This record gives sequence, structure tokens and C-alpha cells, in this order.
Amino acid sequence: MRSGLAEVIKCGFIADPAILDHLPDPARAQARQTQPYLRLIELSVRAKAHLLADDVTDRGLRRHLNYGHTAGQAIETASGFTLRHGEAVALGMVYAARLCELLTGARGITADTQDALHRVGLPTRLQATVSFEQMWDLMQQDKKVSPGRPSFVLSPRRGTATLACMPQREIARAAFDDVLRPERR
Repeated sequence: MRSGLAEVIKCGFIADPAILDHLPDPARAQARQTQPYLRLIELSVRAKAHLLADDVTDRGLRRHLNYGHTAGQAIETASGFTLRHGEAVALGMVYAARLCELLTGARGITADTQDALHRVGLPTRLQATVSFEQMWDLMQQDKKVSPGRPSFVLSPRRGTATLACMPQREIARAAFDDVLRPERR
């Protein structure tokens, strides 16, 4: 359930901000009442259908569906698949949000992303032992790599997305250290 909600939240950040306004409060999320989820699924399916219909060749808007996946799939693999796909994508969205702030100077994106994920019980910080180097190396192998550099989807504000090339290693490292690095015990 939670892993599916990561994909729903993704649609709120890249296409339809109303999705984020319909997230259930934590008490209802635990009760697993169906009605709030049906509305979320409907909104996210509509958002995805719009992106897919307008880009059948996967050269434009459709690529926005990769939001959170470049880093998320790298984290998922580096963790030895101890994280569910949705949990890894959630962490990838947090990473992309911080990267967007560092690249554009925008503010509040990371906090907004973390808040949405917390509301449905998804992680926002790595617990698994995944290093920046592991994540970086795996991101370089992403299937959506553009000539030698992974494309990276950023969401500068709710309901919008843009495609960028992976930034320089130092910026990518700073984003990891800011929001993902596991807490030292």
C-alpha cells in the first residue's frame, strides 16, 4: 500500500498538485479506509494517462514519470533490495527535491516532499547502508542515461517537472549528504 502511494505522490509533484491535497491524514492511512485511496488512484491515473498520451515516443513529458526513480532505483539496488520499490522511490524524490533546491535556489521543495511522504508513512532518510559512491555509480547505469549522463527529473514546485542532466558530482554529493546520508549511531 505504502509503495503504491509513492507513485501517487510522484504524480502530485510532477503533474497534478491536487493529489497532494487529497493525501489521507496519518490516522486514516493506518485504518486503510478505501475511499480516500480510490480518489488518489483516480487522480494519479489521469495524470499518468495525460503524460503518456501526449508523448508516445518517450521523448518529452512522459520522461517526467521517472521522477524519483533515477536515485530511487540506485538506492534500491545498493540496499540489496531490502527496501521496497516505493520506499526507494520516496527516497529518490527527497533526493531530487534537494538537488532541485541546490540547482535552482528554490526553497521548501524538500520539506514539502518530506511532509507528503511522512503523511503516508514512507521513509525520508536512508536507514540501509548505502553510500553516495554506490548510488552515484548505479545512477550512471540508469536506463534513461543520455549520452554519458543520467537525465534527472526535477520538480521545482507542486504539479510541475523539468528534465535536467545529472549535475556535477560535488552537487550530487551535497544533496545526498543533506538529505539521505544515514544517521550515525
